[in-house]
Amino acid sequence: MLAAASLEIDSCPMEGFVNDVVLEIINRSPEEYEVALFIPLGFRSQAPYERIRASYEEKVQLI
Repeated sequence: MLAAASLEIDSCPMEGFVNDVVLEIINRSPEEYEVALFIPLGFRSQAPYERIRASYEEKVQLI
């Protein structure tokens, strides 16, 4: 995922799928393989919003 991000490719880990169905789709045996997670990759259809972060001084008050 870090390598994809360095190439400006978005990714998002996914879990919670039916393992046997996925293995059937990719033509693999459930006795030999197990799918742990998906990582879909792609490009955004729109430019990302500008990130606005408060400064450290705005959020932290030293006593």
